[in-house]
Amino acid sequence: MVQHSYEKVHEGGEQTPFLDSTFEPDHPTSPALDTQEEKAANKFRWKVTILMYLIIIAVDLPSVMHHASQIRIFESIICEQYYRTHDPTKFTQDGTIPEAMCKIEPVQAEMSSIRGWASFFGHLPGLFLAIPFGMLADRYGRKWIFVMNIVAMQGKATWQYVVCAFPHVFSLRMIWFDSISAFFGGGSMVATALIFTCMSDVTPPSAMASTFFKLGAANMLCFTLAPPLAAFLMKKDPWIPFTVGVLFQAIAIPIAMALPETLGAKRPGEPIGPVNPPQAKTPVADMFERRDLRGIGSRVKNFIMENVRLLSKDWRVLFFTCTYPIRMVTGALDGQFLQYIPQRFHWTIAQTTYLQSMQAACGMTTLLLLLPAVSSYLIKKRGWSTNRKDILIIRYGFFCYAVGMTIKGFSPVVGLFIFGMVIATTAAGTGAAVRAVLTSWVAQNEVARLYSALGIVETIGSIMGGPLVSILYNAGLSAYTHGKSEFLLGLPWMIAGTVMTTLAITTALVRFTNTDEKTAEAEDAHYTQANDDGFEASDLAPTIGLPPLQTPTIPLTPLTPYTPHRALHAPRTPRTPYRMSEKYM
Repeated sequence: MVQHSYEKVHEGGEQTPFLDSTFEPDHPTSPALDTQEEKAANKFRWKVTILMYLIIIAVDLPSVMHHASQIRIFESIICEQYYRTHDPTKFTQDGTIPEAMCKIEPVQAEMSSIRGWASFFGHLPGLFLAIPFGMLADRYGRKWIFVMNIVAMQGKATWQYVVCAFPHVFSLRMIWFDSISAFFGGGSMVATALIFTCMSDVTPPSAMASTFFKLGAANMLCFTLAPPLAAFLMKKDPWIPFTVGVLFQAIAIPIAMALPETLGAKRPGEPIGPVNPPQAKTPVADMFERRDLRGIGSRVKNFIMENVRLLSKDWRVLFFTCTYPIRMVTGALDGQFLQYIPQRFHWTIAQTTYLQSMQAACGMTTLLLLLPAVSSYLIKKRGWSTNRKDILIIRYGFFCYAVGMTIKGFSPVVGLFIFGMVIATTAAGTGAAVRAVLTSWVAQNEVARLYSALGIVETIGSIMGGPLVSILYNAGLSAYTHGKSEFLLGLPWMIAGTVMTTLAITTALVRFTNTDEKTAEAEDAHYTQANDDGFEASDLAPTIGLPPLQTPTIPLTPLTPYTPHRALHAPRTPRTPYRMSEKYM
């Protein structure tokens, strides 16, 4: 979406942009003026950073808080409509239906279908709108595109509230039309991309990775704190967290309006000169750059064919790219347990909400403590290359996904389901490792095109995830209701576990690394451009996850000085064919 300049560390420690966007100041500067400019740039950066944290909290906290309450409200609306038609005697004196009586197949199947297709329609606009809105932000500035996006997100939440508040006027399926709001702001993917783009505009390359990592941690912190608060309020009335969430989210609008324009802003540490140096274009932006639209069809066709050739010329790239839709569909199951656990283990939805907080806490522990510690040990103590370490993380992640999903699918008690959930959550960061090794396997001038292709594949996986999970859950629910087997209610997790087991076995048996060592250039490209999507829907399903298009880096390893590889000082050896091997590496 926006082409960023990444740093490449060379042998002598000199730092130059990864993409050629350097510039020289056309006039001399005095130390005093340089210091003044530096202070102003730092002040501007901190202002943008603080406002971004506030926007994330103002959007994510209420969104997570009203998610569980919305499920309970959906259930109660469908349940009351069902019993009003089939058995009005089930209504209590206050005109409601007890939650326990709503766990019947017609109610749960309808709710699963509504939620699944709502996910489909919610992700669909992003496939077409992310690129145009990104181009508008590049041409006219970030701020007002961002304000439009936040207003559109508020409109989406308000429409959902109105539909639920007047069930006698609107069919519950009318919430599918909330995706129309994306046409006025681009949706959550554009919001994510704008957040990281604005931060990259004002953050020096040396601090970029840690800054983005903290933004992701703030996102996950909302997923840790919001569910217990929502569960507490739901005990009184599910409408309380739903109403509070919709109203609180509106606070993000004035915060976004207070955000200064970052397009062309000077980063701390940059030389004084032109504020907007020329930058390399992304493949997508370059495709639409020409004003003449007569050849747009052929350019789109060439763009697609170039992406196909890029992904297919190396079997390793094609293999791991094919895992993206699988992981996105698997990630769609993270929100399904709010419906599954009350149905299978007779919990209330309010009680189940606490598991969201536990899941987010496990994910934060993995990303902030476990993976950095393991990475540091393997690289510093064992002398592993970063690529070898990431392949191990991928194998470990697929194994944890396989075990966790299988346990959740066959769990006879809720405690075993929670155990499987914890195991699966420790696979957080697998997506980051996959993107990292893919980056190291393509040429530097093909990285932007790779990220564009991965973004499209991710979006397609997200679009497929909701309806597919809904269909599988309803099939298992039907079998469970008709007494075939109570375990079939966990059919989506069983199938996910089977698929992930196949992936785990395949990645364990296949040797992905070449016999000769990677060059230092490839290692640098991998280290600096690895995009951490550990906070995406595939791991913890955040409201604002990492963008699927070209994004800044969030490495899984601590930011330690890079030691040039010995291959930098030696001639490159000829490539040898990739082959099957019984060894892991």
